[in-house]
Amino acid sequence: MTWFKGLEDNSINSWEELNNAFSSHFTARKRQPKTTTSLSNILQGKDESLMDYIERFTREAIEVKGTNDKLKCYIFKNGLRHDTKFKEKLGLKEPKDMQVLLSKRKGGQEQKSAQERRKEQGG
Repeated sequence: MTWFKGLEDNSINSWEELNNAFSSHFTARKRQPKTTTSLSNILQGKDESLMDYIERFTREAIEVKGTNDKLKCYIFKNGLRHDTKFKEKLGLKEPKDMQVLLSKRKGGQEQKSAQERRKEQGG
């Protein structure tokens, strides 16, 4: 209602003009679909954990339509910090899909957890 009251007097002369003004005002607020370009802009932050990056990337990747997992894997890998062991673990070979990529992460986490447990136990 605020938008309607804010229209200038005599600025709308027909139903079609009102419809066009309404549509242009409110569709601009509509969320735009995510694209591979928006995925390419997701980079792992300097102090961001691998898990936080994966969660953030995955949230966005779910919304991208019309692309394949291989491309998503490529974009994901390029967004990783260069100093991460996970990026080294992925190596030169691109995983065929996100599930394979994330399974590599899980293996690394299990190993890390085992190492942390040994440290806690004094070994």
